[in-house]
Amino acid sequence: MNVLSLFDGMGCGWIALRELGIKVDRGYSSEVDKYAIAQVKLNFPEVIHLGSVTDIDVSKLEHIDLLIGGSPCQSFSFAGKRIGMSTKGNEEIYTLERYMELKGNGFQFEEQSYLFWEYMRILTEIEEMQSFLEITASDNPKELVDRLTDINVYLARSGKLLADAKAYQDQVTANVYSQHMEFLSRVPATVAIKFVAAQSVTANQLVVWLDRINRTLVHAGDNIRTQISFAKQDLALQRKGY
Repeated sequence: MNVLSLFDGMGCGWIALRELGIKVDRGYSSEVDKYAIAQVKLNFPEVIHLGSVTDIDVSKLEHIDLLIGGSPCQSFSFAGKRIGMSTKGNEEIYTLERYMELKGNGFQFEEQSYLFWEYMRILTEIEEMQSFLEITASDNPKELVDRLTDINVYLARSGKLLADAKAYQDQVTANVYSQHMEFLSRVPATVAIKFVAAQSVTANQLVVWLDRINRTLVHAGDNIRTQISFAKQDLALQRKGY
């Protein structure tokens, strides 16, 4: 089971899954508090950390079987003045579509409760991708062509994302060298290389994931092209009376 935990905190969700005996094949955590992240890394070192929920792109992850999390709710309380999920212009947000429209226009939101809509955005993307992955391609040539079109769209997107991830990887590596130059100049080269790799692990993982996604899409496209070719041959034989 692949699990994505949003607003992960100290990782109580991972503790619950462990106590229930549920095996997690791939675990993703979204959290911004450095102390909470350190706690999860200590107790569950296999969990992959993605940073802020606002930066998550589900297309970069393996398909998610279980999504857990509780978004910040301070602005719904009396202590938070019960501002709710509103913009700084006091517009209440009631739908994901309206939230995405405002976000696209650069609106600023009060407090942190708007992150609920980030939760819903990711859940919606997961459901869409899960539905696509669960579709079994039929032998119908028209349906095969339609699926190939969808795969090509994902393939084009993954190629762009892979290029972006590699550029990000280079930037992260350069920043690590810049910020720790004094330390790196005093340690052996092997230690310096391992240190830089450890500091760049998230960027490196993005590149690996996207490369895998890209290659998987290429293979899936090749398989469907082969199926289309066989379907065309069968149709030609039927027309000849075989």
